[in-house]
Amino acid sequence: MSPSKLRRLVNRGSITETEMNNYQAKMLAQGLDGPYVQLVSGSNGHRHRRYIEFGPLLDIPVAGVFDQFGMSKTATGPWF
Repeated sequence: MSPSKLRRLVNRGSITETEMNNYQAKMLAQGLDGPYVQLVSGSNGHRHRRYIEFGPLLDIPVAGVFDQFGMSKTATGPWF
């Protein structure tokens, strides 16, 4: 997330300043070299990236909730 978005979340009370600092430290430590999908907003044309983290391969699928981009933090997806 951008620094301005993080500040808005702090001002709104969604996260604390400590959580914001921890998030920024985590992002800097792990880098942004992983795979991602770049999406373009249909309404305003803004671009943003959704980074993908691969977990271990599982023998059985795990159900979960998917967001509006078809991604999930808990559900498994097919490996092509």
